[in-house]
Amino acid sequence: MDKHHLVFIPFPFPGHTNPMLQLATSLHSKGFSNITIVHSELNFPDPSNHPHFNFLTISDGMSPDNISPDLGDISRKINNTKFTTQLQDFLSKLINESTELPCIIYDGFMYLAEAVARRLKVPSLVMRTSSVMDFLMYFSLPSLQQEGLIPLPDSKLLDMVPGLEPLRYKELPVKNSPYLDSLLQILATTCNLGSSSALIFNTIDLLENSSITKLQQICKVPVFALGPMHKITPTSSSGSLLKPDVSCIDWLDAQALSSVLYVSIGSGASMNQKEIDRCVKRLMVDKEGHEMRQRAMDLKEKISSCIETGGSSHNSLNELIELVMSL
Repeated sequence: MDKHHLVFIPFPFPGHTNPMLQLATSLHSKGFSNITIVHSELNFPDPSNHPHFNFLTISDGMSPDNISPDLGDISRKINNTKFTTQLQDFLSKLINESTELPCIIYDGFMYLAEAVARRLKVPSLVMRTSSVMDFLMYFSLPSLQQEGLIPLPDSKLLDMVPGLEPLRYKELPVKNSPYLDSLLQILATTCNLGSSSALIFNTIDLLENSSITKLQQICKVPVFALGPMHKITPTSSSGSLLKPDVSCIDWLDAQALSSVLYVSIGSGASMNQKEIDRCVKRLMVDKEGHEMRQRAMDLKEKISSCIETGGSSHNSLNELIELVMSL
């Protein structure tokens, strides 16, 4: 495996960095001993949590103080000339001073990494930390905008999106906000894979088989479903960028078995008390909630089989390794 030096380039936010570090850990366990994490100064991970990796800090001037709610603006600020210059200098040094071939695995929102890889004739792969269906939606947004369906009209919110069934318009990754045009521009940019050889997703074939097939037809590159990333990682990751809140543990330990339902809405989302009460009632009291909990348990068992030897995610990881070794 030492033929290659893997270079991971995350988008500097927890939901992007953590899955990429988990993938790097999995590949390290498979024999890729030389791995470098190239990361913005923003939300820089603690290297002591990942002693097997090298870390390169990109001095891009990003800090929590200059982060806006505009995803497009954030991505454009990070993908700047400082980033491309430092990345190119690092890769050029690897090429000139090492017998190992660099191979870049970059987050889709770090799109200028592909331009650097292409310029240096270095292989690259794109990692998306969202679902395959989410990425498929990006390809539909320009035509929907041309048809006058973006911004989203209230009358269409509950209708299904043609070609993306069973998704409804309200579930599209766009909101009617002042940043809509900026968001659409950056999503269109990330759809261009350039010279990249494959797409990697934190998902499972069981959930998105038809979407994976459709995306392969659009992009003409292999699509690897390697989820859940935190499950395929051989050791637990302690690289969270947020300090865990353990204040509820004593209370949880005092509750009866199977009496507590944990629901995660992510670190960047919020709910008011009325929404929380409605959600709890729907999940814990209503008949629909009982059916949802049962489906969740069934899905949990099926997901476990995906990461076992011979399972879809296990096989996809091995296929990804074969592809990297062939580049």
